[in-house]
Amino acid sequence: IVKSFKIEHIKAFPFWGYHTEKKSYSQIYTNSTGERKKTIQAIQENNFETASDDLYSFH
Repeated sequence: IVKSFKIEHIKAFPFWGYHTEKKSYSQIYTNSTGERKKTIQAIQENNFETASDDLYSFH
């Protein structure tokens, strides 16, 4: 269970391919790398499409 997170709805160009219009995305913020990993795993288990789901890339 993820205890604390923030969701922000944004429009952005996809990372891959050429697009003339921005797409809608939900940007999810978590408080720790452990929470981030749990969130990404839950998203993957529910077959949601992600723009970036790298479990090991931290900025």
